[in-house]
Amino acid sequence: MVDKTQNDESLVEALRTGSKEGHAQLWLNYGGKLIRFLQSLGADPDDASDAAVTAVARAVEKIDQFDAKKGTGKAPFRNWLFTIARRAWHDQQRKQKRLVPLNDELDHSYLPVADEPPVAVADALNQALSDLPDNQRQTIIMHFYDDLPLSHIAQLMGVPEGTVRQWKKRGLSALKSSLKDLTIFADLVDSK
Repeated sequence: MVDKTQNDESLVEALRTGSKEGHAQLWLNYGGKLIRFLQSLGADPDDASDAAVTAVARAVEKIDQFDAKKGTGKAPFRNWLFTIARRAWHDQQRKQKRLVPLNDELDHSYLPVADEPPVAVADALNQALSDLPDNQRQTIIMHFYDDLPLSHIAQLMGVPEGTVRQWKKRGLSALKSSLKDLTIFADLVDSK
């Protein structure tokens, strides 16, 4: 078995050689940290565990794409791995998003009236989100769905807050353009 004190550089080398011990050591070193990180983003324990396992598998699969020289911060491998975990969780969330049927007893008078059925609106929004570049989509999901402040998103993504603000602005502009033909969003598009 690989020594528990093994640093990230030797761990990466072990993974590149296809070492099963390296894979196990990766989980020992980072599994719990990934789960806690994902729970801090709002994942429930089961989803966090699933996303962490997926992230470790993806990291092992794509270990040849990791380049410490291009990495950011004092721990480029850790940052790379946590980015994979965050993306795995968001991919998982996107797949799980389902429209919840409204209770028939609810007062629907406050709901907007639209020509499109709700499923079509949800599908259009999901498609528009999936068409965005990763950084814009993740920023919008974390900010609007997960209710995270932009400063926290900037820390998680390892970029300045101004960059995250720009991604949010560009993402919303692209969404607005993609959804302009749906009457339910017409008021949003027309109001400037």
